[in-house]
This record gives sequence, structure tokens and C-alpha cells, in this order.
Amino acid sequence: MIRTVTAFHLVRRDLAGALRELRGWAEAPRSAGKAFVALHLEAYVYALARRPADARRAFAAAQKAAAAYHAERPESSSAYVEALAARDHPGRLESAVRRLEIERRAPGISVPAGAPEVASAMLLLARHEPAGAARILQSLGPIAFNRQNTGTSFLAAWLLSRSLWKLGRLGEAHAGYMETFRRRQVFDLHPEPAWFWPEFLAEASEVAFTAGRADDAALLRAQLAATRSAAAGMLSRRVNILTP
Repeated sequence: MIRTVTAFHLVRRDLAGALRELRGWAEAPRSAGKAFVALHLEAYVYALARRPADARRAFAAAQKAAAAYHAERPESSSAYVEALAARDHPGRLESAVRRLEIERRAPGISVPAGAPEVASAMLLLARHEPAGAARILQSLGPIAFNRQNTGTSFLAAWLLSRSLWKLGRLGEAHAGYMETFRRRQVFDLHPEPAWFWPEFLAEASEVAFTAGRADDAALLRAQLAATRSAAAGMLSRRVNILTP
């Protein structure tokens, strides 16, 4: 439930609301050993909001809480959190990519699937090298869905589509955007797609229009308008957060 509530706030860029819910969950007696789940989510929320110091603090608290309750830690990486916070800053991204490669080989750390490749693609796009980003993500292939706290599968699909768009490969880019859009029910509990969903829809509609797919462009614009104006009250776990 906490993932759904967090996504509900993030898709509307309600940072304060997301953090309030997460803090309440982490501090509630009923959470017991599951407090680390909310703290991990808090780290991602701060990273998405470009607050790396707060993200590092929350991540460290999550790791400490998981260890205290002898809980199985979710796939998570402090370097991936850093990459999210530095997503368009080449210097900081380069450092995060190096750390991710170290973490991937380190015992006792479960780096989210595809995180090093996603961070590398972010770095290459920040350097205006879409060909390199596309090559990395195409070699990675689709990332299997899991219910952990990270949304690397969404980011890999989106960044590949963006790379193809920047390379002028409109047909392939449009197909990628639409496939990612169709898979929204898979992605909608994760912080990354919730936070970036309006940006994704705006970008996808622009590509569809440029590619001459007016019907798809209209569909995507309608979804964007609905996302921006949706009313509160969608807190059932069965609700698809990304489709108001």
C-alpha cells in the first residue's frame, strides 16, 4: 500500500505529500520490521527531487533499519540513488557509474537489475551521445519486472526510446514510447515512472506527432491532461496510478 500512496503523490509532483506519508509509515508502530521499505522509498523520492544529501541520509537509515530487524534487504544501491539525483550532471553521473560497477561486484549488495546500464545511458545522454546510450540499452534488453522499490525497467525503456528519437529514428522511437505506455500497469507502483510520467507523456506525444501518428499523439496528450488534472481519491491498490 505504501508504494501505491507514494506513487499517487509523485505522479502529481507532490513531494511534501509523499514524504509525509513515508515518514508516517516508517515511524508507525505497526510497520515494525517493514520500516526500511518506507525509508528506501524516501531515499528514491529525495533523489528524484535532486536532494542528494537527504537521499543519502534516508538510504543509510533504511540500511540500518533493515539490519536491525534482520530483514531481507530489497535490491537497492546507494550509487543508483546518487545517479538518479545527478541524472543530467555528467561529472556526478560518471562517479555514480563507477560506483555502480564496484557495487555490482561487491558481496552483499544487490544492485537493481539494469541499474549500471541505465546510469551509463543517463551519462551518455547528458553528454549528448545518444548512439552510445542506445547501444548499451539495446544490448541490455528488457528488464524483468519485480516488485522492489526501483523502476529501472521503465527508465531503460524510456531512455532507449529517447535515444532513438535523438538519433532521428522516429519509427523505432515511437514504437518504443507506445510499448512503454502500454505497459504502464506494470510500472505504476515504482517511484521513477510515477515521478517522470508527465514528462514521458509529453515527450511521447511530441514524437508521435512528428512521426505522423496523430491518433497516438492525441491519446498521449489526453492522458497527460488527465494526469495533470486528476482528482484525489485514487488510493485503492487496484487503481492504476498512471491512468487517472
